[in-house]
Amino acid sequence: GHEAFALHDTYGFPFELTEEIAASRNITVDRDGFGAAMEAQRERARAASRFLRDPNAEQRPWTKLTDGAHSEFLGYDSTQATGLSVRFWRESGEDVEVVLDRTPCYPESGGQVADQGFLEGPGVRAGLLLVYREGDHIVHRVSVAVGLIKDLIAIGAKGLVNATVDRAKRQATERHHTATHLLHAALRRVLGEHVHQAGSMVAPDRLRFDYSHFESPSPLHVTSVEQIVNDWIMGNQTVSWREMPIAEAKAQGAMALFGEKYGERVRMVTVDGVADAGIEPSRELCGGTHVKRTGDIGLFVITEETAVASGVRRIEALCGPAARTWLLDSQGTLLSILEILQTPQFRAIEAVGKLKDEIAQLRKQVNAASQVGMESQLVQLAQSATAEANGRWVVARIDTPSDTNTVRDAADKLRGAIGRGAAVLAIVNEEKFSFLALVSDDLVAEKKLRADELVRAVARITGGSGGGKPHLSLAGGRDMGKLDEALDHAREQLKKALS
Repeated sequence: GHEAFALHDTYGFPFELTEEIAASRNITVDRDGFGAAMEAQRERARAASRFLRDPNAEQRPWTKLTDGAHSEFLGYDSTQATGLSVRFWRESGEDVEVVLDRTPCYPESGGQVADQGFLEGPGVRAGLLLVYREGDHIVHRVSVAVGLIKDLIAIGAKGLVNATVDRAKRQATERHHTATHLLHAALRRVLGEHVHQAGSMVAPDRLRFDYSHFESPSPLHVTSVEQIVNDWIMGNQTVSWREMPIAEAKAQGAMALFGEKYGERVRMVTVDGVADAGIEPSRELCGGTHVKRTGDIGLFVITEETAVASGVRRIEALCGPAARTWLLDSQGTLLSILEILQTPQFRAIEAVGKLKDEIAQLRKQVNAASQVGMESQLVQLAQSATAEANGRWVVARIDTPSDTNTVRDAADKLRGAIGRGAAVLAIVNEEKFSFLALVSDDLVAEKKLRADELVRAVARITGGSGGGKPHLSLAGGRDMGKLDEALDHAREQLKKALS
């Protein structure tokens, strides 16, 4: 069980696939052990989450204010509620946390972010900072903007609190949440049934969906997934939900996150399929809020697909107005590029390809000319080399727009011109610099000098490092202010070795 959990948690390998492969070899997998490891991790996550919300929350007890049931969630049907009572309260720094008898405010859970909005009543108005679950409590952390904390508690005791959720942000969040269900189903259809959700984040402005898959999907696969979701949106299919026994939900094929704890009764969210497009219905166990019809999502666009861990991929996407804004921005970028290229859109790819080829050709010509000039410069340096009893040496600074590779390729000219000897060059390109050391083969064979040891010692003075072969080696420099000191050290080393 713990080994199966390590595969799932560390490498994103689906538990169901582990079971399937094990079964083909007559090996069983300990589902209870896997579940225990999953629950232990979940407890660690919950503890960390509580710590981030308020390090002192666990030490501060609730003050009971009124009797009766608490935390009845009304948010599936409404974004407003009036005549609410405060059941429990406690201070949280300069703010206050309250538990209400009923609330339309969605608590952060299942990847969906908490609602934004406010609580108010006679002479009091408090903005929602965070809504979260603590056990069976829905906790509202608020900052009182009008009135005082004691005023909020006073109207809470009288059942005079009104709660209002920011409707625009709730609707935007619902678009992105329903879209994650469609995205999950589309990924399974395009990439295979092994795909499972590995995490998600649903917010008003975007969605993030992590999923298990063993390789990067092709651009065609990503486009196909995006098209399926938009076909679903265009179909304007009904999104419905109802509570039922978990056995009934599983019998209907509802997707559930393995290792997640579900009670005897669960909430199944169903999105009707689109027969004309060959799209099957989506059924998932989910406690979040959703749009009423897929058409309410408006538009779906995938903005990024990346890897986050071995066997785990991530999709970032936008819905509705956020997606439209992204597309308009992309169109604006494209128009700007077309204006620079002075070409119509249908010839854009051809123009960019031609430009790329021209740049490559010019770069090749520049590099060739630069190398000829560099070879000439290095030969001149060799002519002014310092002669010692055991060979000649050169230490110099070269300010050049050429890259280090060009200088390295020209270094053989310097080696040939010096003959028996060595050189250390500081190659300075604007604010960047590096060191190149070369040593003739006979000095290397006699163990008098090694280029790799020499260049490391010089670069270390500037905080840099590097290495290479005994006869030719490169190192990067860091502190330009110590460049002269490093070159003086190189002179001392070469004079000492060759005198």
